Amino acid sequence: MKRETVEKIIGAMKETDRAVDQLATFIREIEDEVERKRMLRFIGGLIVDLYTQITRPVLKDYPELHPDFPNGDFRWPDQSAKA
Repeated sequence: MKRETVEKIIGAMKETDRAVDQLATFIREIEDEVERKRMLRFIGGLIVDLYTQITRPVLKDYPELHPDFPNGDFRWPDQSAKA
């Protein structure tokens, strides 16, 4: 896959992440607990599917484009160093 294509996909995924986050925020306002939980479970599954089916596969050749792990190691930085 061309780097240019991956950059476009990752850009679109960032926009999708923002939209899904906003949607989840609004869903949390639903008073009916059963309906709210059902929708949030769906959103959680959607997030996992988007990441595993789109984000990870397109980054295999360009891990430095990962929005959360630009150094390509796919590990969160050690937060204990800040304490």
